[in-house]
Amino acid sequence: MASENAHKAEVLGSYFSAVFTKENKISYDTRFITGDATFSHLTCQFNKETILDKLSQLNIYKSPAPDSFHPRVVYELRYELCEPLYSISSTSYSSGKLPADWRTANITAVHKKRQ
Repeated sequence: MASENAHKAEVLGSYFSAVFTKENKISYDTRFITGDATFSHLTCQFNKETILDKLSQLNIYKSPAPDSFHPRVVYELRYELCEPLYSISSTSYSSGKLPADWRTANITAVHKKRQ
């Protein structure tokens, strides 16, 4: 039985760790979507103009995402970020593999006080 908050958090964290499994390092084949249908005839093209357009539509008044990048910073650097994002997206799609960082996540339980 856990009585202290720190111990309760540890118990909850170990429970979540036990319930969820780690993904094995498989490569994702972008030609298939779950189910029986094969979509290898479809093409997804990334172009710099579309990426730049999406970056230009960022709401600079929102708070930072979990990656700690403030939307204002990304917005201001959109012209510099366009090329690397294009390169990562096209390489990932053509190889059928996602960068390892995109497949990991930190999950933290947040206690919500009852009213």
